[in-house]
Amino acid sequence: MNILVLGTGTGVLPMFLRQHFSTHLNKITTVEIDAGVLLVGRDHFGFNAEHDPQIDSINADAYEFVQSLDANQFDMILIDINDEAGGEGYNPPFKFFSPEFLAKLLDVATEEGGLIAINTIIAGDA
Repeated sequence: MNILVLGTGTGVLPMFLRQHFSTHLNKITTVEIDAGVLLVGRDHFGFNAEHDPQIDSINADAYEFVQSLDANQFDMILIDINDEAGGEGYNPPFKFFSPEFLAKLLDVATEEGGLIAINTIIAGDA
């Protein structure tokens, strides 16, 4: 099983997935735009992808990263992106709900049984 996590944060979700899917896991690829958050994950939450051959942690913009991917790569795609500075009133930012991005996610997911989940937060009158 290959898993893509967009929005690594402090690494809690990838570590949970690693623990609970280890017998079926090939690779977890995580993408986080904020290198400082990855450092907090390493220093305070035990997220140490550098020493785990099953986790590949990438410091990049998740939207752009997905655009660069080939088809049929991931059995599970989880989006947990929080844009506190965006001020749009919802997370992830709207570009992650665009028809083009969602079509790309469908392309990147495996054809048989691929799962895509988006953690969505709507605040106030958004």
